Amino acid sequence: MRKLLNSFTASFFIYFLFFVGIFFLFLFYLISNTNAGLENAIALDANHFFFWDGEHYKRIATQGYGNGEFIYSFAFFPLFPLYLNLVGTHSILVLFTNLILVILGSLLILKAYSAEKKSLFLYMLLVLPSFSFYLLPYAEALFFFWVSLVIYGIKKDNYWVYFVGMFLASCTKSLGLIFFAAFIPIALYFILFSKVKIMHTIEYISKLLLPIILGIGLVFSYFYYLTGDFLISFKAQAAWGGKFQIPKQISDWSHQGFSMNIFIIFLILLITVFFIFRLRTIFLGLKTLENKSLIFNYIVFLYFVITILYRTFFYAGSINGISRYITGTPFFIFFVYELYLLYGKKILKFLIPFLLISTYYFLDIPYGEYKLRVPFLGFFLFQFVFLIGLLFNYLGKRYNVVLFIIYLIINAYWTAHMMVHYLKNDYIFT
Repeated sequence: MRKLLNSFTASFFIYFLFFVGIFFLFLFYLISNTNAGLENAIALDANHFFFWDGEHYKRIATQGYGNGEFIYSFAFFPLFPLYLNLVGTHSILVLFTNLILVILGSLLILKAYSAEKKSLFLYMLLVLPSFSFYLLPYAEALFFFWVSLVIYGIKKDNYWVYFVGMFLASCTKSLGLIFFAAFIPIALYFILFSKVKIMHTIEYISKLLLPIILGIGLVFSYFYYLTGDFLISFKAQAAWGGKFQIPKQISDWSHQGFSMNIFIIFLILLITVFFIFRLRTIFLGLKTLENKSLIFNYIVFLYFVITILYRTFFYAGSINGISRYITGTPFFIFFVYELYLLYGKKILKFLIPFLLISTYYFLDIPYGEYKLRVPFLGFFLFQFVFLIGLLFNYLGKRYNVVLFIIYLIINAYWTAHMMVHYLKNDYIFT
């Protein structure tokens, strides 16, 4: 028993249970002290749980897609509604099965890094300020589990685990379409600039793309069977407002979402600059197809960049949802921890000026309220994650654990704050 409790995985499980327990304490406290009439929300009945995307998923699960009369539904891929059919639409069941999926996915990620450097930083990445996304009746928790299989397959060089995870992930969320686009620059680089034979490159990229193509193809074929329109999912995106246009300003629907989205945009921008300065090193590392984790990490990075550009230029500058599409997936955990393992202190030290500059710009952007308030806590919590990641290299184990526990308590309050606003049906999770 002592050997089990001292293990890296079991320690995370204990921390995770601590975080979830504190979260529920804060949640019940905030619900009981709100004036929004949420007394019945403690029971998490359907009337207080299925809002925004959750309402669409529940309708699809209980009534189906129809034959195309409600085109908005076809922006949502069918595997999560099928999951709701299996577990039921009782809110408590959805909440706890989502938690189980996240726990199992987290354990898979920890197992994937069993041969790598152990760090509390990996724990922090598994419990980010965007954790509340996994608690909702959204596809994020199920997607988290499938992508955890993808990461395990990549790290352990097990193609069939990768295949199953990526295929099911592509049937769960439409993000597979953006991920498909992220492969194109990597494929072109290997074909045009590397010494790898073209056929080897085509074979390697094709194997990685195959489950995405099959997953998206299956979903589109199902939609075609229902409506007779193979491309109705694209029309659904257009119906939601997804059409190319030059943004006149950057906007967001909520303070909470804005605080996290701005951080993510700054972070990806900074890492882009970091990569530009290290292009020669990157090209040297991509001479062969042997380092699969490194290649996949650059694909994930391009996926992040395309996601931000897509949201910005196809939704009139609305950045709503960027943190959900990026940090609400294990791809972000994989990407950041791989950079941490590859560059160590260099990448984290590079982030220090970013933390200062981004804070200045964040506080300077006019957004209706003074920024040092709870609705903007997500921005500073994300900063805290990366700052502690740097300090972990210099402080002793005892101090690291204390900092991590402090972070878990603050993040549990933030997660409960986000959950209460969702239960109030605020403009927050869309």
